[in-house]
Amino acid sequence: MRKRLQLTVIALLAVALCAGIAVLLTYRSLKHVPPFYDQALAANSVKQEIASEELGSRATALYNDVRLRQKWEALFTDEQINGFLAVDLPEKHPRLLPKDVREPRVAITPEHVTLGFQVEAGGVATIFSVEADVYLSEPNVIALHLQGARAGRLPLPLQKVLDQISVAAQRLKIPLRWAQSDGDPVALLTIEPTSPRGKHRMRLETLELHDGEVYVSGSSQKRRRGGEEAPTGSEPLPGHPSRAPDVASGPSGIKVYRQ
Repeated sequence: MRKRLQLTVIALLAVALCAGIAVLLTYRSLKHVPPFYDQALAANSVKQEIASEELGSRATALYNDVRLRQKWEALFTDEQINGFLAVDLPEKHPRLLPKDVREPRVAITPEHVTLGFQVEAGGVATIFSVEADVYLSEPNVIALHLQGARAGRLPLPLQKVLDQISVAAQRLKIPLRWAQSDGDPVALLTIEPTSPRGKHRMRLETLELHDGEVYVSGSSQKRRRGGEEAPTGSEPLPGHPSRAPDVASGPSGIKVYRQ
């Protein structure tokens, strides 16, 4: 009887010890901070403001080029995007983020874009990260091929991410439809080709990821009276002659249109 009691006590202690270790490992995994996110948060505040201003200037230049030129292109860096997320987003557009999401940051590589952000639940601040390949499935349609989500080091189901993308697209009034590629969900976001006043038609033809950069290019046409379309501007951009886009095999077999 005494021996059985001892074995029972030992078994209970072993279970408690294993449970404690599991809780500790889970806690440590939830507290893990991805290196790209840690580096982005540590960026100098002055450099963040400069980067945010650079993003605004390039976005304004792109807007004007779309209106005034037949061919246009732009390059944005993840440093500029993070500057905007650190400075302009909380100051000028605080309602764009869900209430429980703070300090979003991105990292861009040729393979994918990683989004990281802080969420606090139960007194524990956790860094959530989402990885997605980003490309064009066809002109004006941006594909987000979602490849994984994590809370710290722990993998998460993608359903909550899908719900948040749907909510964000609805809030920003961006047409969204869902597809699948290799069993992964793919969000297809359509950029409206016509300007708000209907004076221009814009065609996004190239979207490429590089190391720390995203490159976009396309063409525009100015609508004449009666609905006819005429080229905008007079000459294509240097180094990008005007020609029909080639069709190449994109990630996971989805066709990508490249200029």
